[in-house]
Amino acid sequence: MRRPRIIRGLVACLWTRRALLAVPALLILMAAGPSRAEGDYARPVRIAPLVGARVFAEPLRLNSEFAFGLRVSMGVSERVSVAMDVGHSSPVRKTSGKSMSFGEMRLLTTVDLLRGPVRPYALVGLGGQFFNFHDTSGAVGLVFAGGLGVEYDPPARWSVFAEGSADFYRADYYSSLSSYLDPGSANQTLATGVFTLGIQYEF
Repeated sequence: MRRPRIIRGLVACLWTRRALLAVPALLILMAAGPSRAEGDYARPVRIAPLVGARVFAEPLRLNSEFAFGLRVSMGVSERVSVAMDVGHSSPVRKTSGKSMSFGEMRLLTTVDLLRGPVRPYALVGLGGQFFNFHDTSGAVGLVFAGGLGVEYDPPARWSVFAEGSADFYRADYYSSLSSYLDPGSANQTLATGVFTLGIQYEF
């Protein structure tokens, strides 16, 4: 019977989500530093179109592809921001030569590692991604995101940034992705990498 295995998988997935949800919260508490007087920080809202390239795990047999998306973020403190971004790509399957649709949405926490006009930063977060293969069953699942970037923030309302991040996921937690993979890869932790350039405007 497969029911015990399914139940164990659901329990493990729920505990994984609890653990991952604690990571952005912990970073905010560590990086926010001493509290500022109320009203000292304006909590700016920023919007940024994104372009770049997306790289898929080798067992998926998908070519690397152009990526685009949009990010909206809000400052929590001088060093910490929270953001939501969405992204899309249309990679080609190496096995059939047919294109498929890939999409994702992530909730992120970014922490500036240094202050100044050039700011390296780290990001962590949670999200979801979907694979729509068109000619076979699609798949949807949870991801844990992590990455590094650098932002150039001149004394103006706009800034530019470049970053690299990876979205980690367990193939066997996905609705039907494990059936698409080779048997040896079906229970592995895989990753989707994305290299992004963004131009950000502050309201």
